[in-house]
Amino acid sequence: MTGRRPAALLASGAVLFALFVHAAASAPRGVTRVSFPWGLPLGGWKAESPWTGVLLYLACMAGLFAVYALALRWLSQARQGAVRRVMLFGGPLLFGAILLLTPAMLSRDLLDDMGHGRLLAHYGVDPYSTRASALAPDEFTGAMGRPGSQPLAGPAWVSVAALVCLAGGGSFAATVLAFKALLLAVHLINGALLLGLARRWSSRPRSLPPAAAAGLYLWNPLVLTMTVADGRHEAAALCWMLLGLWLLARGEEVMGSVAAAMAPLSDPMMAPLWALVVAQRAREAPRRGALAAGIGAATAALAYLPYVRGMGWEHFLPPYHLPAEPGGLLVALQIALGWMAGPAAGRLAQLAWYAAMAGMAVWLIRASARTLTPADVPGRAAGAVLYALLSGAAVIHLPLAGWCVGLAALAVEPRLRKASVALSAAALSLQALGIYRTLLPEPADPLPAARVAASLVAAGLPLVFLLPRTRIGPGGAAARAGAESPSERPAAL
Repeated sequence: MTGRRPAALLASGAVLFALFVHAAASAPRGVTRVSFPWGLPLGGWKAESPWTGVLLYLACMAGLFAVYALALRWLSQARQGAVRRVMLFGGPLLFGAILLLTPAMLSRDLLDDMGHGRLLAHYGVDPYSTRASALAPDEFTGAMGRPGSQPLAGPAWVSVAALVCLAGGGSFAATVLAFKALLLAVHLINGALLLGLARRWSSRPRSLPPAAAAGLYLWNPLVLTMTVADGRHEAAALCWMLLGLWLLARGEEVMGSVAAAMAPLSDPMMAPLWALVVAQRAREAPRRGALAAGIGAATAALAYLPYVRGMGWEHFLPPYHLPAEPGGLLVALQIALGWMAGPAAGRLAQLAWYAAMAGMAVWLIRASARTLTPADVPGRAAGAVLYALLSGAAVIHLPLAGWCVGLAALAVEPRLRKASVALSAAALSLQALGIYRTLLPEPADPLPAARVAASLVAAGLPLVFLLPRTRIGPGGAAARAGAESPSERPAAL
């Protein structure tokens, strides 16, 4: 029976991921396609109506998260051994192989990364100072979603993208596969780092068992689809941060500081989380904080020096104005007020957004003061990302929700873990809003009411688990009623 349950979960997940790929990619327009010799899992079948495709997509999401929950339960209870290792890493490897071979993606970010890498590797120009739109388009630059913009990723990832483009040998399809294969490897490395960190910090009360902590990230459908199917580079930034924490936990101060500094150099949105690491090192010992800050500054200078001449502020403050996707609560408020009472009332929500961002700065300062050990960093960082996404984000940026899952896996607060998983489920399911638009005969923006409702669901569902007095939340009355201490029972999700 022990081997049958993992086999059933692996088979169910593989089937559901194959159906998900078809449901997400069979839209007639608006979906990025790559010319692979193979097609979609169900061949030429397509939904006869927009709602059929959307319902199939949502059914796949519900099934995948059910498999995810059952897998986490099994990993929490299973004994150590080969079966658990195969379950922990074999499942994501199998699912990643399915997603790697899908000829369609829901995002053009990978194609933008390929275009910028192509500029550097093939044309020998700086992608931060020379826009792809300024050159005659080829197969790579012609497929970009933002050919007139500079890279949103940091120079560390742009340099990696150039190397991957060289490895692709000039073939568009081979380069896509090379990027996806690299990111699948990064996904598995992230899981291995989470497993190692969870083992090192397993003595903390209310922490997840190490296998469950790694599985929380490795098996998450949002993380898998964003990282492997869509080829999003944010997983690489998380990899550097986890590697930095792992090295710092082992006492390797210099190499840990270098690895942590590479995270914002892969994605600038990692900068506040890197600042938490520096604050923690300074609180532990001022000399260590100065060393971490100095190493970070030196690493950034070396990474940005070849590119800095052409950079603009938009690289550090990337615009995310995608009206088809759900945003945070303040975005929902702004849309609702503007819809019901006109633009003047909508500007009140803009003032609330500035207040929320000021509160974010205060929150980070207070969190830095309470970050005593490297083990405290992931929980504080997950809280910071959740705060930003749920309050002021113009879009629930899906890869950042994946950061929440990975960081919360190491947190001791169960409510952070639950809120992160709830955010990943709500946000990925609400991609159906965008998919529905691609299935319509003509392009159509969603009604304000639809986007407000989507934003309330995407941001409100995780908040249920963060409220301290809800009965289902870990800080509520039901959780406080137990007489057991955390050490007397296994930690739950």
